[in-house]
Amino acid sequence: MLTTRGKPMESLIVVLRGSLEVGVQTSTGKRYVVRFMEPGQIQGVIPILDGKHSIHDTR
Repeated sequence: MLTTRGKPMESLIVVLRGSLEVGVQTSTGKRYVVRFMEPGQIQGVIPILDGKHSIHDTR
């Protein structure tokens, strides 16, 4: 897991090749995929700048 929902973002994520799955997991363990990140996409800009926590799990 690159990021975990509710934990601080420590760095930006830049996809160089392949893809990443961005989603959330409910308290019952069901996982919902929000989107897939492709090469060239960046995640974590707003949480890093605002000092906020991740709102998604990224793997």
